[in-house]
Order: sequence, then C-alpha cells, then structure tokens
Amino acid sequence: MVYLVGWIVATVGVFAAGKRLCEPGMPSSYRLFLSVAAGLVWPLLLVGVVELSSMAVYSSAEHSLAMMTTDAPFPDLDIRQTLCDVTPIR
Repeated sequence: MVYLVGWIVATVGVFAAGKRLCEPGMPSSYRLFLSVAAGLVWPLLLVGVVELSSMAVYSSAEHSLAMMTTDAPFPDLDIRQTLCDVTPIR
C-alpha cells in the first residue's frame, strides 16, 4: 500500500514539474507516460534526491569551512572577485 501511495504521489509530482519545466509543444501524453514511468521507480528517485541534497550540504559546508580557515589553497585569490565572475547556467 505504501508503494502505491508513493507511486501516485511521485507521478503527480513529476507530471506537475514536467508541465512547468518542459519545452512548449511537447504533447501531454508523452509527459504522462514519463510521469508514470518515474512513479514506478519512485524509491530510486527518492534515493537520488537524498543523495543530491547531501552533496549540496557537503559542498556548502566545505566551502564555508574553507572560507573560515586562514591557510586557503590559493591565498592570492580574492574570493569576492571569484564569486562575481561566476555566470549562472539559467
């Protein structure tokens, strides 16, 4: 029963995300098929989300720790300058 509820929740969630993020003109039947397929493997999606969030937390903690230490790997580099040079993907 838990798997069935997870399947339904994952299918609806992926369909809503696909509706918001897909390219214009993509048929809704294709999005529905992909949503149902994602719903079938929702435990793998859950593991992937947990892994992605843990990597983001680790990366943020590592960056914060590197900022607090005095012996930075590149002491000549000004962190304010490098943060301004980053171009976002979207």
